Amino acid sequence: RAVFERPAHPYTAELVAARAALSAPERDVPRGTSAIDAGRVALPRTFVAGCAYAPRCPLARARCGEAPPPLAELPGTPERRSACFFASEVSP
Repeated sequence: RAVFERPAHPYTAELVAARAALSAPERDVPRGTSAIDAGRVALPRTFVAGCAYAPRCPLARARCGEAPPPLAELPGTPERRSACFFASEVSP
């Protein structure tokens, strides 16, 4: 439940937003506001030095392209982990 209420990775937040958009009436769904809508998908077998989601991530910064982020515990929730340098900035 916590994953859906408080996603800790930008990709998870995009998936949760897409799920919510699918259940909303068509007139309430904002288009072109996410990486999913924009169709920015990594090419198969494309090597990425850093985070594989960085080319499509709204939070990506230079650091994301340099090295993959480690899987780290989220502050205050030791049972949850995220592989994002900016997990604290992710919003549902």
